[in-house]
Formats: sequence, C-alpha cells, structure tokens
Amino acid sequence: MCGTMSKALGGSGGMVAGSTSFISGLKARARWYHGAAAPAAPVAGATEQALRILLDTPEMRERLRCNIVRLRGGLARLGLDVDSWPTPIVCVKVGDGANMERIQRTLFDRGIAIAHSRNYPGVGEEGALRIAVFSTHTDAMIDRLLGEMASLL
Repeated sequence: MCGTMSKALGGSGGMVAGSTSFISGLKARARWYHGAAAPAAPVAGATEQALRILLDTPEMRERLRCNIVRLRGGLARLGLDVDSWPTPIVCVKVGDGANMERIQRTLFDRGIAIAHSRNYPGVGEEGALRIAVFSTHTDAMIDRLLGEMASLL
C-alpha cells in the first residue's frame, strides 16, 4: 500500500507500507529513493500532527466517508459516469473541454470552486472536472453543488 502525505494531510512526500523485508528490498532497488531528500522539519512536524489528528478523530474519517458517498451518489443520479472508488476526489467528464470550462467558470462565479483539469493522467485531451470533498463540507454544501451542476448539464 502506498499513499501521499500531500493531499488529505497537507504535508509533503508519501509513504509505502510493508514488511521490513519488503521495505528493505524497495530501498535497495528504487532509484527514486536514492535521490530523494527528506522533507523540511516543519513540514515533517505538520505531517506528523496531521496523522495524530487523523488517528484521534475517527468522526472526521466517518464524516468524510459519508460525504464521499453523498457526492458520488448525487453525481451518478445526475447521469454522470462516476467510478466507485472511495476517494475524496472525483473526476467527471461532461461533454468537451469547452463545456467543462463553462461549467467550472459558472460554478466559480456562483461561489463553488472545482477544477477543470487538463493534462491530468488518464483524463484525455479535453480534461475532466475534478471535485474534491472534505470532512468539513456540510450536506447543504454538497447538495448545493449537485443542484448547481444539475442546472448546468
């Protein structure tokens, strides 16, 4: 299992979980490991604190899980092709790049920030709308996004 410390935790770098022998073999064979620099002490400290908060507040994880289900389910009900991954970032394609740019700009003008990501792995030349949901989003916020999206489709 591997993960990033930069997105949900707001830190830097990443992690790989595994047995001692697996990690030792990975360190011996991974070229990227030999050229990597350690994160700055304040960044490492902030990442450590973020991990503590994550472990000490399971209700935040549960709220995030509920928000992910609400967002993905709502987008699917709008007829959008949404994968079933349990991640808090959702990519959706809505027509061509110009249409997605229009949706992104209109939502921004209405106070909702999502990204129209081009040049993102796996989304193709036209890009995709990338929507991130957090544990701090309320049901009303998610429902508002879904309602605004429905009006723009």
